[in-house]
Amino acid sequence: MRYSKFEIKNFKGIKHILLDLDKEPRSKVFTLIGLNESGKTSILEAINFFQTDVPVQDRHKFIPKSEKIDFNENVSVAATFILNESDDEKIIKFTKKLLFRSFEPIKYIKVTKVYRFRNSSFISKANEWSISLKGIKINATKVRNIPHNEEKTSDWQKIVEFIKKELFPSILYYPNFLYDFPDKIYLSEKADGNKIEQSTYRDVIQDILYSINSKLTIENHLLERMRVNNNSNKEALEQTLNIMSFTITKTVFDAWAKLFNTTGKEIIIRYGSEIVEADTLYYLEFKLKENATHYNITERSLGFKWFFSFLLFTEFRKNRVTENGEILFLLDEPASNLHSTAQKQLLYTFKEIINKSSLIYTTHSHHLINPDWLNGAYIIRNKGIDYSDNSLYNFTHTDIEAIIYKQFLAKYSDQREYYQPILDTLEYQPGLLEKIDSIVITEGKNDYYTFKYINSIYFTGKFDNINLYPGGGANANSIVIRLYLAWNKSFLILLDGDSAGEKAKKEYIKIFGKEVESHIITFSDIKTTLKGKAAEDIFSEDEKLSITQCFDIKAVNYQKGKFNTALQSLLHENKLVEISKDTLSDFQDILTHIDLKIQSQSFAVSQ
Repeated sequence: MRYSKFEIKNFKGIKHILLDLDKEPRSKVFTLIGLNESGKTSILEAINFFQTDVPVQDRHKFIPKSEKIDFNENVSVAATFILNESDDEKIIKFTKKLLFRSFEPIKYIKVTKVYRFRNSSFISKANEWSISLKGIKINATKVRNIPHNEEKTSDWQKIVEFIKKELFPSILYYPNFLYDFPDKIYLSEKADGNKIEQSTYRDVIQDILYSINSKLTIENHLLERMRVNNNSNKEALEQTLNIMSFTITKTVFDAWAKLFNTTGKEIIIRYGSEIVEADTLYYLEFKLKENATHYNITERSLGFKWFFSFLLFTEFRKNRVTENGEILFLLDEPASNLHSTAQKQLLYTFKEIINKSSLIYTTHSHHLINPDWLNGAYIIRNKGIDYSDNSLYNFTHTDIEAIIYKQFLAKYSDQREYYQPILDTLEYQPGLLEKIDSIVITEGKNDYYTFKYINSIYFTGKFDNINLYPGGGANANSIVIRLYLAWNKSFLILLDGDSAGEKAKKEYIKIFGKEVESHIITFSDIKTTLKGKAAEDIFSEDEKLSITQCFDIKAVNYQKGKFNTALQSLLHENKLVEISKDTLSDFQDILTHIDLKIQSQSFAVSQ
């Protein structure tokens, strides 16, 4: 079973939002992108509210601020579930105990959690089920609807309770991972006192044991061996702790090494005991070993503590043997304590998490946006905030919206501030040039994306010998040219066939001399029919408009900015648009010419 939709009404600043997690092509990662105070956190809190009850004295906090004076409506969150064959098999097996000889599969379930208010005071709560239950009882002759009955002994109530208890997947909400990691994790409840985190970390230890062997438990494989301290138990305990240490080290530091390129660290788990009021309390200590020095987790940086806790609470949690369905993780502004490079690498860790789960996370950082997940990206907008003037905030107009990225572009293409992080992500970010033997310097990023798109999508990487580099403008690439001349590396400068391209070619020859003349190519050098044309002009007018409309469906004419942004998205989505044979022929001629030129240059340099 998995979550497919959430519908939120009257929750804080949210009047009505529908999050569809089942749109095609289906994603398992959903990114909520928005500016500060846009309402991203409120959406996560609302989803978490679906499964978490709130004390009576705090329920008024959900009332929208604009309605605090006299609120007479309901605060509600509805979740829709999709069931699979395994779920139906479990339900059928259960209904046989209720004397059903057959039971029809359930396609979906919708459950709405409701808090009712009158005069801004809480009056009641309810869980409203929308579910179709049909079956045939033993000795019956036809399928019948199973009627809803408030009696707990009714078939309807028993089946619903079974589904809720045995099939509902968990929602795990983590506002942050900067917990005060305890120096000692006690293995029994006697030591907890008022420290809620002890039971939380005890659950983590059990999850780690489950990841090693589904039969391992804290009671039988840790506590019992500590209490009966004979040689056999001591050896078994030490081996168990060693395997736990190795498992955590591999899980954490394999990922950590990718983020920070560091090695030589490991987690060491030790055990101990202390006597408190005549009771012997057993505990585990987690130590970080760096070379010959051991540290408590709390002694390390905020970034490491965040990342360490993040993996403990996600990677091991999803493997819990008692878990139902597809866990839904909710992360609020993850990795804010990590630098930009680490944030980018964290996206690879997210891919591991969704192996057995789904993920919704909020961000306003372009480093935490994966172009491959844009189908599941929502732009979050708060109508109560005027972002052109940050001092203007009108809580009476607060209305948080969640709009699919592409729909937002079509509707609000002029409001770039909301989706700017996505545009920043789509910008080219060059790697280490010295590792590339040859490059083709385009006039700018737009030409870079144009040729990369055509080569990758239409020629399926046929010209993989061409390493494109997005220049800073037709005549603004002198620094790169100087580097490649100094390194004696081969390079080409690809310029448009228009007057600006021809002028830039003359300027480069004037600056660097005849040595660079053979490195510079304009479109008109390759094909006389391209004289006077820029890269975008290789496309027909109809093609330019259709590509522009991939960004803004309402566009009625070609617009250069939207056209170039559309090409970036089309590249990352691996999506084709209809292009004529003549257009493709022009691009093929250019790429073929460049490819041959690179090969001849590379040979000359190697000689």
